[in-house]
Amino acid sequence: ELSLSVMWGANMGFVKDIVPQWNAYLDQATGGQVEIVVYPGGTLSKATEAYEGVVQGVSDLAVVAYPLTRGRFPVIETFVLPGIQYNNSVAASHIFNEGMKLLKPAEHNDAHFLWGCATGPGEIQSQVPVRNRDDLKGLTIAVNSGNRVDAMKLLGASPIMMPTPDWYEALQRGVMRSALIAGEVLDGYRQMEVNGDYVTVTPFLFNMVFGMVINQDSWNSLPADVQAALSVMPESLPPLWDKFNQKGYKLNAEHKTVEVIRLSAEQNAAWLATIKPVAAKHVADLDSKGLDGQKILKQVQDLADKYNKQYSDVAPYLN
Repeated sequence: ELSLSVMWGANMGFVKDIVPQWNAYLDQATGGQVEIVVYPGGTLSKATEAYEGVVQGVSDLAVVAYPLTRGRFPVIETFVLPGIQYNNSVAASHIFNEGMKLLKPAEHNDAHFLWGCATGPGEIQSQVPVRNRDDLKGLTIAVNSGNRVDAMKLLGASPIMMPTPDWYEALQRGVMRSALIAGEVLDGYRQMEVNGDYVTVTPFLFNMVFGMVINQDSWNSLPADVQAALSVMPESLPPLWDKFNQKGYKLNAEHKTVEVIRLSAEQNAAWLATIKPVAAKHVADLDSKGLDGQKILKQVQDLADKYNKQYSDVAPYLN
């Protein structure tokens, strides 16, 4: 039995659907040698402490949301840089999963990376329409990572960084009038009740990445066939957030009249040009740590180009 620490609650799709499917595969692939015992809701380790919990042996495995601990995983943070487009969760998951295995970031050396997935794009969900840069001027917008703060400031908005569970009240009270996030929060955090009258498609502003990580001693203690089985990402995982987003946006549209706004090609190009300094700063930060920032950024961008071509539907849950 391997303990798995998960930040999400017991009713979240990853916990109630993906883990049982994974266990069924592992049972067949290993002849019943291994079973994953999930501990949901952060009962073993909080979201921001999941990686260190694995390193210290609090749990054998954990789902790690790397961007929640800004600065701890500088190479991995490249995958969530504004300015890199992710068409959907399938493309984003393959980009991250392959990228981690190619880059092998030293910041991850104290725990073993099994596989990773990603939410893919998020959108500007707003109480007011955002059709162009002028509509962003002074607009209070919720974000959940520092590089998104930088990008939204460059675009003229007034970003507010706070944990996603706190957004509902802030949106309800008018502390902020919009949010940059994946559509699943409209359902999972019931934000459809206080936000989402307008949805602006911005696949180059948001991505969140998660890794399935195992304690190094636990990994070393396992026979080779079990290691091989654990290293296979569940087939149902890459499209998971597209399904979550589809459900969130469907419920949102049932709750009220919603306008989906798609920027023109010219606007997309102008917004991307405006936020270029975010990537430049990140490259400089990587260089200052003795890493080749430009090479790392190019590797991620090349993978994005590869998988965006393969999975070309942009925000398919809004089609």
